[in-house]
Amino acid sequence: MKTPFYINPDVLEKPWGSKYDILMLVMLIAAMAAAGLAFLAITGEKSSSLARIGIGGAYLGMLFGAFGHLGKQIKKGDEFVDKIIATATAYGGLYTIMFVAGMTIFHSIRGMDNLAMWNLFAPIFFLFITYMFARITTRKFANLTV
Repeated sequence: MKTPFYINPDVLEKPWGSKYDILMLVMLIAAMAAAGLAFLAITGEKSSSLARIGIGGAYLGMLFGAFGHLGKQIKKGDEFVDKIIATATAYGGLYTIMFVAGMTIFHSIRGMDNLAMWNLFAPIFFLFITYMFARITTRKFANLTV
């Protein structure tokens, strides 16, 4: 099986602006648009209960599928995974929590009531921030030549 680009050390070491970075940016924009549309459909006044359940279930299914796929790609005991992907995942989680907390406080202060929107965007931010930190960490290790 070919290693996917998002956990392949050779791809992650490439300079910024590679075709994989462009692909990730396009995927980020598409995922954010889909999450925004899902939020609008779930919170819409004219949406039926069945439509809300269906859209919410599809969104959760997509997230479970993405995280399940990533879990299968990571090999246990692999030094690259242990050092770089684990660190990137930790940073991604931390920054996602900080982002959601900050946006919740910001919206609470301004009196906006659409706080649930950030719960839909948080998993997407987590995946893409983790990819970014994996790139940064891999490039740091690649530049440390012995």
